[in-house]
Amino acid sequence: MSESFGVSTFSFYYALFHVQLTRMLGASKVASIFQSSGRQKYGEYSNVVGLFSNALVFFTEIDENIFLEDYCKKVFNDLSKVCLLYTSDAADDMQCVD
Repeated sequence: MSESFGVSTFSFYYALFHVQLTRMLGASKVASIFQSSGRQKYGEYSNVVGLFSNALVFFTEIDENIFLEDYCKKVFNDLSKVCLLYTSDAADDMQCVD
């Protein structure tokens, strides 16, 4: 199904996870972390192992009126921005990603 939406498998299942999480918590905004080894800027930490060693925080808000396909595309685009941000010099100046 992710292929028909034009998103990665990870983005698809991460979007579904957030939909389920918001329903379980009764909240429209949630934050979660995901592991990313793609922070090339911080290569000296590539061999660090641990729960929070390569964790990136992802905030999202779910609109109950949005179609699943549109939400999956939003998550895919937002995840791409977060990963790109952490691989660039912009990460040094970053305070928060909305």
